[in-house]
Amino acid sequence: MPISEVNTVSFGSATIRYTVERRRRKSLAISVVPSGEVVVYAPVDAEADRVREKVHKKAPWILRQKWYFDGFGSEAPPRRFVSGEAHRYMGRQYRLKVLAGSDADVKLIAGYLHVHLPDKDSPDAVNKAIAKWYRQRAEMRLPEIVDRCAERLKGFGIERPVLRFNTFAKRWGSYSRQGRMWLNVDLIKAPLPCIEYVITHELCHQKEHNHGGEFFRLLNKVMPDWVKRKERLERVMSGV
Repeated sequence: MPISEVNTVSFGSATIRYTVERRRRKSLAISVVPSGEVVVYAPVDAEADRVREKVHKKAPWILRQKWYFDGFGSEAPPRRFVSGEAHRYMGRQYRLKVLAGSDADVKLIAGYLHVHLPDKDSPDAVNKAIAKWYRQRAEMRLPEIVDRCAERLKGFGIERPVLRFNTFAKRWGSYSRQGRMWLNVDLIKAPLPCIEYVITHELCHQKEHNHGGEFFRLLNKVMPDWVKRKERLERVMSGV
């Protein structure tokens, strides 16, 4: 069983809390998980000062990782899926109207999200109908935005990737070394500039696979206002 301990290190005005897991290994390794937790995997006999020095040295990278994962907003209150509830699409809020209908159908009409269902009093049925609609809209609209973003990055040697969709709890997208970009279906709820930021962020991983200094230098070059877009994404989507 690994031996665990908790400690902190200061870096500027930031305090990094980290868990040390001591294992039968030769080197130190640091991981930042989507929840923001920092874990240091250390040899059983590694001195505490050596571990602390490693964390301090890697502090800029750790803080960038935590900042990235913090971009998914606070946990939203549970949805009730009843008429009058607000739901976002492409950054705009639409009020839900649940109506009786012979077939399941979802449409945007005059500022409202109309959901027709045989069983209009079932929140689970409304939830499933809306989730299906969001996925359909994501699969239709997001590839167009990916095309435009990839076109703008051609001069940096970045190509249009293979695109896939999924629903993630703690990330808006990811990029695999096999050249596949995964986007969170819920990204279709965000404003267009925020969607472009997420896509551009992931496209930059085609050149830089981690969140090191070279990655952020590239992101700054291709999207100088990415910080504002990221902050807007966090602000707008925190209640989704």
